[in-house]
Amino acid sequence: MKLLVAALMASVHLAGQAPATDGLLADAAADFKAHTPHPADVRNVHPGVLRDGGKTMPIVCGQFLPEGENAQWTDFSTIKTSGYEQALGWQATALCGKAQLDANSDLTLTLKSKLDVK
Repeated sequence: MKLLVAALMASVHLAGQAPATDGLLADAAADFKAHTPHPADVRNVHPGVLRDGGKTMPIVCGQFLPEGENAQWTDFSTIKTSGYEQALGWQATALCGKAQLDANSDLTLTLKSKLDVK
């Protein structure tokens, strides 16, 4: 029962992050469009929160497949700061490993639509 209550509280907390998550997806898409490498595909995109030094910051974590031959799936994260910060590769892996992600909320299709990726 305690586990169920904790899960419900976490889902309510994460659901309260919806406006920040929408903004982070827009920021992630804009960053990918403005800088290389550009994604040919994205997968496993999940919202969450990152707690650091008493601060709680909304985060979106996922993987992207860069355009080009011999491309490999690469982790990315987008964090709400005073604006936003996007990390790729090992930095994103480290940040997402510390974050509390909502595995039940997959935002992959939403980000794909913002990136015009099929």
